Amino acid sequence: MAHAATAVARYKLRLETLISKNIRAKIRDLRIAWNQLADTIANWPQQRLTVPNLRKPRTSIPLELFPASFQLDYQRLRERLITVDPLPEGAAPDSNLVSEIAAGASALEGNHRKPSGRSDPLLDRDRGTPLAETTVDVWMRSVFYAASALVSERFPVEQVVGIATLTEPENTRKILTHYFNKAGGKTTRFTGHLAYILKRVAQIYVRADPATIKTLAIYFHKMQPKQIGLSEKNARNLRDLDNRAKALLLTAPSKLARRALEPARPPHRAAVDLKVAAVVAILLHAPIRGINLCMIEIGRHLKLPNDPEEWGLLHFDAHEVKNRVPITLTLPPEALTIVRQYMKHGRPLLMDPTSPKLFPIAKRKDQDFLNLQVKQRLRPLTGLNVNLHLFRHIAAKMYLDDNQGQYEVVRNVLGQTRVQTTIQAYCGLEREAAIRHFQNEIQKKAEEVTTVRRRRKPTKSPKCAKPARARGPKSPHAEQ
Repeated sequence: MAHAATAVARYKLRLETLISKNIRAKIRDLRIAWNQLADTIANWPQQRLTVPNLRKPRTSIPLELFPASFQLDYQRLRERLITVDPLPEGAAPDSNLVSEIAAGASALEGNHRKPSGRSDPLLDRDRGTPLAETTVDVWMRSVFYAASALVSERFPVEQVVGIATLTEPENTRKILTHYFNKAGGKTTRFTGHLAYILKRVAQIYVRADPATIKTLAIYFHKMQPKQIGLSEKNARNLRDLDNRAKALLLTAPSKLARRALEPARPPHRAAVDLKVAAVVAILLHAPIRGINLCMIEIGRHLKLPNDPEEWGLLHFDAHEVKNRVPITLTLPPEALTIVRQYMKHGRPLLMDPTSPKLFPIAKRKDQDFLNLQVKQRLRPLTGLNVNLHLFRHIAAKMYLDDNQGQYEVVRNVLGQTRVQTTIQAYCGLEREAAIRHFQNEIQKKAEEVTTVRRRRKPTKSPKCAKPARARGPKSPHAEQ
């Protein structure tokens, strides 16, 4: 019954969001939802709708068309990334070489540096740190895309005999130029990340010579987008976060919970309201990443105290976090009250009550659907276009607005590895608050000076009346 209710809710939500710029995608989603209802509800019309394929034609080359030697080397690279190897074969990267690369790239490219806070999986392999499966998949896809791009640039596929072919400077230049032109002649996050991966693969896996590493390091710095701080989309959304919007966002969980508990509210909609209320309550006080939010298990990650007046605990081990930094945050009793209401009234209608997971999320599509539900319910209440990840930026902005320059606190709350990452992301975010603070201080100083001058201003003494002049007899000529 819970699955049927979920399918109906998704169908209604897609109907409500049908008016969109991407109308073809919405119609496709609507047909998928119809077919899901036909599979889950017995008395639903069993007419199946054809789901159109809106994907662009595939431009990559299947892996099977590459030489067997490349396919074998490709699998070896994956094994290298997923296997813990505290004592890898071959010499470790020379520290002098790394310094030489950094110095050479800095001299040629100015002060551009590798973005702070980015994890280095291949160096992590040398320390024997296990990699997340999602990270390995991203890296392997990037290497595969690089091989396909090289062949698209009229490089013979039979000559792509191994990973080392991709890291030859001339071939790397062709690969990066391909995606640079594909993006309209501009650098993107993908081009920068791809250049970074090829450089690290050449340095650690291929063990390329110093001249090759230095050239790839230069390519990496050239392919970095010039964006500093948040993206324009996130910055635009945060500009709408004024004091009124902050108050509405902070009170949104309690409003959603009260609406869900109204007797006239349909049960499934009430359950979704409670789920979104619990999500927002958690993210406002513990701005964790979306992937960590979706993996919360009761008792393992979320510790609920027996006393409703005590604070709860939210903890993730290092191997469960993107940058390998363990997360330990507390939740106030007010947030736990909403979480308990969701667990009691909403969670049994949305998922198997015996499951240890807090939210009904089993795959990536479920996380995207939760993201959509949060947007749909917060926008009417707050006027903000908020997604799960934006809560991390909101937390930083709300704190820095009142505590300019306190980046170390934000770094600890967000679980970032380096404070430079926090400064680079949020330095411009507090500019408006800093300007207001500066203007208030100047105004305060001006008022103090005015007050002091008024106190020091001497009082004017009353003027003494001058004695009237004695007038003599009038001149006879005056009378005439």
